[in-house]
Amino acid sequence: MEYVTSGCQAFNSELGGIGMTQVVLGENEGIESALRRFKREVSKAGIFQDMRKKRHFETPLEKEKRKAIARHKQRRQQRSRFKR
Repeated sequence: MEYVTSGCQAFNSELGGIGMTQVVLGENEGIESALRRFKREVSKAGIFQDMRKKRHFETPLEKEKRKAIARHKQRRQQRSRFKR
C-alpha cells in the first residue's frame, strides 16, 4: 500500500482538523489515475487558493478594501438578480 501526499497542510473537515492531503494507491492502480485523484483532493481542500492568498503579505487596510469590494460586487449581483 502506497500513499501519495502533498507537502502542504490543509484543514480536513472529515478529520476535524489540519492534516495532510493523501491518496491511497490501489493494488493495480496506475500512477496517472492516482495523480488525478490527488489533484482533485488538493483542489477540494483549497490548498492552491490558500497559497495564492498567502503569497504576499496583505496589510489590514488592503484586507478591508478587498472585503469592501467583494461586498459591493455581491450586492450588485443580488440587485441584478432581483430586477429580472
